[in-house]
Amino acid sequence: LFAPQDHIALFVIAYAALACSLLFDLGLGYLRLEKRSWEFLWVSLAKTILFLGFNILFVVGLNLGVMGIFYGTLLSSFFLAVGLAARILWQVGVVCSLPLLKKMVKIGLPLAPAGLADAAFQSTDKYFLNHIFAAGAVGQYALGGRVASLLHAFLTAPFAQIWVVRRLETLKQPGQREAFAGILTYFLMLLVTAGLTVVLFAPEL
Repeated sequence: LFAPQDHIALFVIAYAALACSLLFDLGLGYLRLEKRSWEFLWVSLAKTILFLGFNILFVVGLNLGVMGIFYGTLLSSFFLAVGLAARILWQVGVVCSLPLLKKMVKIGLPLAPAGLADAAFQSTDKYFLNHIFAAGAVGQYALGGRVASLLHAFLTAPFAQIWVVRRLETLKQPGQREAFAGILTYFLMLLVTAGLTVVLFAPEL
């Protein structure tokens, strides 16, 4: 995609880190399922501390530059992902339910093309930025995206982590539909207010 092959090693490490991150997210999903909010918090905090620690070690201590950041991302996800996966296997075991698998495939398969298209769409803009300008423009663009994603990190993600679980649990209870409609309305008001605040201070950010 980027024509020159100078950064192949970075992409290899990045995809390895992505695989570890997916396994880590699976472990976090298991903690959410069991409503272990404090454990979820400590594990997430541990990842942040490991990420910062490895980055300081590789970038500042060993002077590895950009490669150090990629190493830090990989290792901070790897250790926690392995630990969470081992815990899930210890508690649940290695089992497979074919009836449940068929139901999951039946529900998930129609959603796969949209997910793939969305992933491709999110990469297309970076490809054209790199093609028309340079890799530096892609970096600036990504930094702007990080600022915009603060809303997701601090508002949407924490809300969604418990919203989906509670929504499914109480879906058929009387009066819950109206209660959840009110909760969602207030949440959207908060999200719009926060979004407008970010827009107003976007140049400073």
